Amino acid sequence: MPRPGGKRRKRHHDISSKVRSVQPVPRDKDGNYELPVQVGILTVLSLGAIVWDRETYHNERYIWPVGYTVQREYYSMIDPNKQVIYTCRITDGGDGPRFHVEPEDIPGSPIIANTATGAWTTVLRTVNQIRHREHSNSASGPDYFGFSHPTIAKMIQDLPGADKCRTYVMQRFVEMKDRHVRGVIKKGRGGRPSQDMLSRGQRALLVTSGTRIGDLDSSSRTSDRNMDTNSHGEDDHDMHGDMHESEFSLSSKPMSVATLTSGYHHER
Repeated sequence: MPRPGGKRRKRHHDISSKVRSVQPVPRDKDGNYELPVQVGILTVLSLGAIVWDRETYHNERYIWPVGYTVQREYYSMIDPNKQVIYTCRITDGGDGPRFHVEPEDIPGSPIIANTATGAWTTVLRTVNQIRHREHSNSASGPDYFGFSHPTIAKMIQDLPGADKCRTYVMQRFVEMKDRHVRGVIKKGRGGRPSQDMLSRGQRALLVTSGTRIGDLDSSSRTSDRNMDTNSHGEDDHDMHGDMHESEFSLSSKPMSVATLTSGYHHER
């Protein structure tokens, strides 16, 4: 007969004992990571600040820092023939984090959900519909937001307060060998983002939030310094239960798929 809590202890052991390979990321003289940085297909703009004293902001495997911001390319939700920059960020929802996904071609109407998976599932569903694809609408929030990437996981774990997150299991990482790092950078999956991606990302940020890339990282560090005084899924942020459609919205300007697609045809 299995002992109570045995499965949980085994998973705890599996997470803490596994060694994950990461790409080296330069740091400044104060020890902070130099951002923006390219990690896989994601451009990391800000790591945000850890809310360690609220358990809904982490689980055993992931931490969701407030202010965390990344960008990535994906198919447009209004133009089936175009790929656009999506800005993904986490905000403070009080009882838990809020996951924002905002495409550059629909500014002012981010998809906001209680889970990263919920937000990106909405994107995939809409994209599949306008592209007439019979593909699955399911999405892995940790993959699309970058939490599952070893390098990003390490960068987040290195933030102040990670060791105070009660349920989070500290993970082990080792830097890639030089030859592997060169391969990653050669493929454009690591190091400094290309000038084209930086320019496109900057335009997307200005359109969606009026923010510049350089301002994100500095503001998150200010938030991190103030976090201690102001604090009060299985693999995703699913500890509140499964994601339901009623838990997400298209922010301050709710739009149906019909509205999204009609806007595209009108502009054409």
